[in-house]
Parts: sequence; C-alpha cells; structure tokens
Amino acid sequence: MSFKVTPRLAREAIIGTQLDKAVASMMTDIHARSAELAPKDTRALVNSGRIIRKGSANYIVKYGSSKVPYARIQELGGYTGRNYATKIEGKRYLQQAGDSVTRGDLSKYFRGLSV
Repeated sequence: MSFKVTPRLAREAIIGTQLDKAVASMMTDIHARSAELAPKDTRALVNSGRIIRKGSANYIVKYGSSKVPYARIQELGGYTGRNYATKIEGKRYLQQAGDSVTRGDLSKYFRGLSV
C-alpha cells in the first residue's frame, strides 16, 4: 500500500500544523495568566500547573497533583476540612485566565493561518 501526498492533503497538513501552533501559543498564555492569578501561599499550586497536549490542536491547562489535591477546590470552591465545616469560595483563577485571553485579540494567534 502506498500513500500519495496530494496538494490538498499537504495544504490540510500545513493548516493543521499552523492551527496546532496557534492553539499551543494560546494555551501558553492561559497557563501564564492563570499562574499569575492562582493563590500563592506556598507556590505549590502555581508550580503544579502544566499544559498537556491531548492531540492535534487539542490542549488542556491542568493544576493539581498528588501533592496538591486542593487545586480543584481552590478553583471551584466548596466545603473542606474536618467534617467539611470550612467553606472556601472558588478563586476561578483558571477560568479568569481563559476568559481574559479569549476576550483579547485572538488574531495574534491565528495571523498568517492560510485557509
């Protein structure tokens, strides 16, 4: 079996690569902004942030680890502590970061993307 690269497939591959780079750049900015907004008592939460590539033009920014299990409650809020007696208001650092980046000039990420 052979695989032939046609101009259309080559063009789609180039667009896919450019789109992947644009989305990766956007996620890098979201990660940086969320690190600025995240609570910094010990910096463990900030240091647990990472960008994970799930596929072509498919990325997520994730906080938390086995050493930082409180990342979710810091973002979303909820009850914690002994007998769940302490209520924490969500800081929404990740949501705010995503909102601020997507409200900005999106053309800087997609400029030069040939269609």
